Amino acid sequence: MKTLETIKVMVSGLKKQIQVQYSPISENAVFDICDLNGRVILTGDIIQSNTSINVTDLISRCYILLILDGDSVVSKKFEIA
Repeated sequence: MKTLETIKVMVSGLKKQIQVQYSPISENAVFDICDLNGRVILTGDIIQSNTSINVTDLISRCYILLILDGDSVVSKKFEIA
């Protein structure tokens, strides 16, 4: 089972991207970026262990990255400044 230590999020303010380091265990791993109220703001696929996500449409605040991977769900809180 994956834990929070197996997911790393790096925010690049200049490029308005986040880098997600996560090794998917299934071929159908997807991500959701949610606000702190639980609303899904952005979704996409996790295909490889290093995924770039464009966040130019997101305003500065805290978000939660959810990765749904087979029977596992992992989450990580991050902030866009």
